[in-house]
Parts: sequence; structure tokens; C-alpha cells
Amino acid sequence: MDGISLSFTLPLRDSALGTTPLTYQWPALHLLKKDACHIATAVPQMLSAIAGSVWQQRTNLSWRETWEILIYALASAMELQLLVLILPLWFFTPGIVCVSWMFLQVMLIWLLLRRLNGAEQVFTSATDTPRTEEGETEEDSSGYLLGLPFEIILLYFRRNIQFSTSTSTVLYDLIRVNLLRQKRSGVRVLVHNTGALDMALVLSHLYADLPGTKILKKLEVFTFGAASAEMTAPPEIAAQDDSLEGNRRRNVSYPNVTHFAFENDPFPAIGVYLGIRQRLEGRFIGSIFSMGRCDIPPRRWTLDDYIDTLFPNGDPRAGILGQTCKVNREASEMRGLAALAQSVNDVQLRMRKGSKRLSWTALGAVANKALDRGRSRDHNIAGAFSLEEVRRRGKALQGMRGFENNPLAAAVRGPHRLLPDGGVNSREDHGRDGSGLALK
Repeated sequence: MDGISLSFTLPLRDSALGTTPLTYQWPALHLLKKDACHIATAVPQMLSAIAGSVWQQRTNLSWRETWEILIYALASAMELQLLVLILPLWFFTPGIVCVSWMFLQVMLIWLLLRRLNGAEQVFTSATDTPRTEEGETEEDSSGYLLGLPFEIILLYFRRNIQFSTSTSTVLYDLIRVNLLRQKRSGVRVLVHNTGALDMALVLSHLYADLPGTKILKKLEVFTFGAASAEMTAPPEIAAQDDSLEGNRRRNVSYPNVTHFAFENDPFPAIGVYLGIRQRLEGRFIGSIFSMGRCDIPPRRWTLDDYIDTLFPNGDPRAGILGQTCKVNREASEMRGLAALAQSVNDVQLRMRKGSKRLSWTALGAVANKALDRGRSRDHNIAGAFSLEEVRRRGKALQGMRGFENNPLAAAVRGPHRLLPDGGVNSREDHGRDGSGLALK
């Protein structure tokens, strides 16, 4: 497609498991402080993108959707007013006046949100995502609307402190039940923007609750513009066959997670891109397809935008995936080197005072030396095999097209959208993030 570039970053395969989740490395207060600047920088871009998305789709909105957007905007404005004025009123007005005003504001906001969430739910639907087989069923889940200011605050806390929500609980139950069903050959989960926060939590719960082999064989996760700070797998999953060597090691299974993100989408800028390119001391499993699109004005990249770009008319070869994909070997190897740094030095890749680690050049030498040892099974050098695997795959994949070695492209069959005139109820939402569950 004209004006769009496509690049691919290989998944993190640190069989030495040098990287550990950020929530295990730092106290929650430190993570919140460190993440505040990223959220503050992204908020104006998010607001601009959301407003632009609604404006572009104004002619396609029904009266009901327009009414719900107005209610949501009014509730958000009242929440912003409450947050801005509560401290000045508390300090400069009598207590009875401040409490009465605050009670009235809270009641009005509660009534608006109750009206908004109490109506028949309109989801970001999995019916807007690729279908795979005739016998496939699909489920949707979407969170409770809180108003934009409170949702941004919730996003800020959920990125750094893991806790369950109604969406993550429903999603976990759906995935777990279907993974345990013998008749299900697979479960595909599609998440958009903040839905990746729920999916990251669900993944950690699933790995603690179910055998890793069952998850690896049946579960596929696809994210679009993921806003989560990290997505992890426990050491027992990725390192379950550390005793294997050579070609046998290359066949070890890893969690099948694939991320898709536009370069100028503000949500992955503080999410998947931050985790894969900058926060190398953490763990963000999965590969990523990055789509650069500089010729289009900033807007909110909805799930429809992603699907339309990837699969126009349901054809993976007609969209951006049909063009030659650049393999980002530098980012891929840096992730492997970061994991190796922590496993070799037996310390985290955190720049604390007094902490030491090997340079990138020295780490490369360690990797080569480890590989020269042939059949060594020392766990301390297991990461070297992962780094060698990344280098080998990076060279082998040069010149590939986007639909090659792409599990989502392989799953697409026919049109990706169920239109209302096709006899199927189309459920769409122009301002909500969610998760879709496709079952085989």
C-alpha cells in the first residue's frame, strides 16, 4: 500500500530468562513515578486522536450512537471539572458548601454513567475481525465506561499495578473454559488498545492455572495498538526444554503472541513500542509488525483501521501484508542481548548506582564463546542459544512478505466484516476498546 511501510521485530526468546516482569523488579510507587511522564506526554495525542476519530465518522453515526457520545462527553467534562475544582473549593469555601457541591457532582456523574452503561451494550465487536472457519464461534467483552478522565487515571494505574477488572474476569473464564474443551482445536484472542492490559493479566493467570503445553498448543493472541507496558510468560514456559541443544532447541514452543501497531498511534507508543524498544529490562513476549503511516493526519486508530489496513476485503495479500517486510534485526538482537546481559551478570539491567553489566560488544563475545562450547548445558549460557536463534532467523526472514510466517494472515478466510445488510447484526462502537474471542 502506498505511504505505508512494514517492519517486523522477532519475538523475545530468552531461554535463560534473564528478563523478569517490571512489577517484580521495582516497587509500585517507583513504577508509577517513572510512567507518569509517558502518560502525560501521550494524553494530548490521545484526546486529539479520539476527537478526530469521532469527527471523521460523524456521518456514519446513528442517533443512538450520537446520543451516547454526547452523554459520555458530558460525563467526562463534569469529571474534569470535579478534579480541577475540588482542591480550590476545599481550601477556600466553607466545608458544607464544598461537600454539597461535591455530592451533587458525584451524583450527576453517577447518573450519566449509569444511563450510559445501563443501556444495551454496544461492543467493539469481534465480528469486525477476521473469521476463520464456518464452525467458528466468537465472543466479545468490553469494560464499564467511567468517563475519559477516570479511564486515563485507571489506565495509568493498571499499567503498573496488576488487578482484575470485570473484563479480565470474563475474558479469563471464556478462555480457560474453551482451552479445557477437548473439541476446541484452538482459541484466538484479538485485543485492541487497553484490552491488552486485560489480556496481559489473563495470560499470567492462565500460566499459573493451566499446564503450559495446553496453552502453547491452543492459544493464539493478537493485539492491535497494545497499550500495556509488558506482557509476560513464566520461566517454566519458555525454558521448559533448556536441556535441548542445536536444532532440537529451535523447535521449542513459545507463547504465540503477535502484535500489530501503527507507528503514530499514541496507545502503542506508551505500550508495546515502549516495552520492546526502550524498557529492555522487562519482558514483552511476542513479535510485532510495525506499520509506518506518515501521510495521514493524526487520529485514533480504531480496530477497523487496523483490520482495513491489514486485510482489505478479507485478503491478506491485497493490503500492507502483501508487500516486502523489513526485518528489524537491530531491535530483535538488542532484546536478546538485554536478556543475556541479565543472565550473564546475574543482575537486572537497571542502571542503579553501583550496578555493573557487560557492554553490548562484550555480550556478543560471550554469546559466541558460549556457542563454541558446543554441547554445554550450563543454564548461565542458555541465553546465548536464544541470541543465536534470533540472529539466524533474522537473516533467514530477510525479504519475506508480511503474510508469510504470520499466524493471523493464515487464519483469515473471506470478508473480515459482517455488514448489517448481510443479514447479521453488526455491533460497533466508535469510542470503546475491547477484546474479541474467536473459538475454533
